[in-house]
Amino acid sequence: MSEARRHLGLRVRSRILLALVGVGLLASTAYAREADPTRFAGTWQHIGGESEQNGLLKAIEGSIADLNFLLRPLARNRLVKTSRIPSQVVIETEERQVSVRQGRDPMLTSPLGAVIPVTSVEGDRIELSFRMRDGALVQRVANPDGARQTVYRLDPKGNRLFAEITTSSRYFSKALVYQLTFERVKGGQVSRAPAGPSSSSR
Repeated sequence: MSEARRHLGLRVRSRILLALVGVGLLASTAYAREADPTRFAGTWQHIGGESEQNGLLKAIEGSIADLNFLLRPLARNRLVKTSRIPSQVVIETEERQVSVRQGRDPMLTSPLGAVIPVTSVEGDRIELSFRMRDGALVQRVANPDGARQTVYRLDPKGNRLFAEITTSSRYFSKALVYQLTFERVKGGQVSRAPAGPSSSSR
């Protein structure tokens, strides 16, 4: 093999190696960004309006459809009360700690990846956790009777927040699942009273 051909082969292999390293760095950077909860930090205003409120009511009816007709009104009232749509969601992150407040509820705070006991709004002891999964921020609260999981996802520009809420209970045969849409608030904005299903659904 001539000297020139040998040098050409070395240059080609060097370029291939550099390209592979570059691809690896880009993939590593993208993965690190997906696993970073700080992307979700901010104040988010609910923009789903009446459409998502009606969707929640429909989901509630679906989750209690198999219950005895005597138990159905009680279950409906309970789910309507505990599934109110927050007008705003506030997400804060500091180091590896995540805090979320929905509407006027107290802020819930936990180290990312840890499961800790906290006291709910009703005074019950629950387990709280936050974790990153496939680029989504997952919040879970659980007690002996059931659990609620909220999966937060962002649009590509980071201006909209999509939440999928799944509430399961040992008293219901079907989980309650519904979706909400929020938009990032630019600057400070005072939160309004939490929205929710209309009283006519009770």
